[in-house]
Amino acid sequence: MSSHTLDPTRPAPAQPTTDPAQHLAGDVAAFAALLGCAVADAWPILAGRNSRAYRLTLTDGRTLAGKCYHHAPGDPRDRLSVEFGTLTFLAKAGVSCVPQPVAADAHAGVAAYEFIGGDHTAPGAGSVDDAAAMAAFALRLWELRRQPEAEALPLASAACLAPAALLDGEILRRLDAFDQESVWTGEGPDDQSLLAELRLFLDRELRPALARFRDHGMNGLARIGVDPQTPLPRERCTLSPSDFGLHNALRTPERGLVFLDFEYFGWDDPAKMLSDALLHPGTGLGSKQGQRFVQGLGQLFQADPALDKRVRCLYPLFGINWCLILLNEFLPAARERRRFAGAQVARAARAGQLSKARALLARLNLEHESFPYEF
Repeated sequence: MSSHTLDPTRPAPAQPTTDPAQHLAGDVAAFAALLGCAVADAWPILAGRNSRAYRLTLTDGRTLAGKCYHHAPGDPRDRLSVEFGTLTFLAKAGVSCVPQPVAADAHAGVAAYEFIGGDHTAPGAGSVDDAAAMAAFALRLWELRRQPEAEALPLASAACLAPAALLDGEILRRLDAFDQESVWTGEGPDDQSLLAELRLFLDRELRPALARFRDHGMNGLARIGVDPQTPLPRERCTLSPSDFGLHNALRTPERGLVFLDFEYFGWDDPAKMLSDALLHPGTGLGSKQGQRFVQGLGQLFQADPALDKRVRCLYPLFGINWCLILLNEFLPAARERRRFAGAQVARAARAGQLSKARALLARLNLEHESFPYEF
């Protein structure tokens, strides 16, 4: 949680929709009440686009990260409880590559954490050693799933414990959202042109690709005897950050990579954790880095001999899901979260997201029949 943390899956830079001071006084008062200490300075952090975050300097000399969480009536996710609970669990387990939790107030929607000063890694600029650090953290989470306290942790956001949950629960749900009247319609001819481009992409490129990838995945699962409707047994699930990659990490001189943002943490299929880390547009792992990450997860493949086959079947579908996530800026829920965080998304940024989705789909068309990494 530093001024270097950005979410590259979201268009940037974004401009404030309101004066940041509009929320500052109330947020500072909430942090002071939470911490039992006056706040001498609160510096807004460019963090994710779903919350307001600050670097807090307290009158007792402490420097902390403060976060105000967004919650919408139609969104059942409790981001504060998940993130604070996760970091509390990891702190008790002695995990040092994450921020330490300090205090939280669920009613006020605020929490404080250790402030991490470090540098963000630009998409595509990660090293092989960075990929190895990602794999080491993923393996540590795999080991921690056996802790008694882990049973109380939730499912990861958008967890896909059964292949049908990915197809019917995630992909089709996201596609259906674009058929609703509340999709962004813009204000002028240029906006209408972009919206028409979006519709053509969905109908003529993404939906046909989804049909091919679905056939590939379901036929492959049938060959290995996996029922798409049957959830993966808990003993073969892992704990996953869900939004996992170098885009949510800071490079520090003392602790190496420190991973951030655990609002979506929980139980999930290792196939999804692995695929999401490889596909996440914000991380941009190159072929060597991706290969090092996959090879670093050897312990998972030894524990689950079907994992590599499941990845080959589902990897293209997880990619389709990421194409749709990239297009969230056209949907009202994302716009509401941006307003809460004090940012807006311009037409050019939406066009950029559409270009990213098109580029990812082109990559998937080349990779869908042959997973591009060796296990």
